[in-house]
Amino acid sequence: MAVIIDLSVLKYGVIHSRELSLEIKAKPELIKHYVLNSILYIKSQLQCSRKNELVLAIDRKKAFKNGEKTIYGYWRDVIYEEKKSILGDGSKGYKFGRERDASFDWEKIEECYSEVIEFLKNYTDFKVVEVPGIEADDICAVLSQSLPGKNTIVSSDKDLKKLVSDNILFFDWGSKKYETKTYSEEEKILFYLYGDSGDGIKSVKKGYRWENNLSKKTLDEIFREFPDLPLKERYLFNRKLMDLTLSALPKSVVSAIMDKYSKEDFRFHQIKIISELNKLGLNEMVEGDIKSIVNRSNEFQLPQFIFNKDNNKTKEYKKNIERENDIRSKFL
Repeated sequence: MAVIIDLSVLKYGVIHSRELSLEIKAKPELIKHYVLNSILYIKSQLQCSRKNELVLAIDRKKAFKNGEKTIYGYWRDVIYEEKKSILGDGSKGYKFGRERDASFDWEKIEECYSEVIEFLKNYTDFKVVEVPGIEADDICAVLSQSLPGKNTIVSSDKDLKKLVSDNILFFDWGSKKYETKTYSEEEKILFYLYGDSGDGIKSVKKGYRWENNLSKKTLDEIFREFPDLPLKERYLFNRKLMDLTLSALPKSVVSAIMDKYSKEDFRFHQIKIISELNKLGLNEMVEGDIKSIVNRSNEFQLPQFIFNKDNNKTKEYKKNIERENDIRSKFL
């Protein structure tokens, strides 16, 4: 049983939050405090323990050799490069077109984020799973479906939401609530047909209302209506990139993730942690007693960046907390 956090979603959620973005633009070092405090919030709220361990999933790009061309990214970038000729619609690459807000100091943010990752790897008992060429959502998907017991994913990724089942809970980092909806196979197929513009995955047929026609015809019957278009190939291509079920993911990806996870063990060094926090500058940034955080006290101070104390969301949060705990207690 585990709580698996998509750390990339945590990172960008913090950076682009309405309450924090101006602070991080002015002082990028704050990302260290906010990411660590977010993890502590999840650890406390989702009741992580030795029996319900906390796992951090981290993106890591790598250089793939593809013929004479070198592709720097993830395994999906390689598939995209190999198959994009069937698209014929000007597609330029996996996640192509995502633009960063130039008003942030991204170089400094990434530097600070890397420091946090190294700190988490070396000075906490959290399991940190980072595999070259594999995305954090792949890690969340594989571990949630492979580890024994009932597991929780913490993310906002809509592809991961499709994994919700009797054994997998989804805690949405955006709303701070559990996602309880389960998706039918028909609903999942519609996702693959429409693609994901955020990841550069286009609709199998632009402007086509799939839900209206699938109620009358099979998928293959619709594909045959357009013999001049490679609709089936496009559908399979989209599904290859978007389907996070174990049977759909490449076996090499699944085995690499499980191998990395199996090598993670308890390695907490409490004597060293204070000096490391000082190096990160967190002695000045963390509100409250830092030693209580080191000792992982049961008393957890709700981070100000999640719900401002003067904000009505605080009251809303308190009203919802019983409902959320009730969902989790039934699940466990």
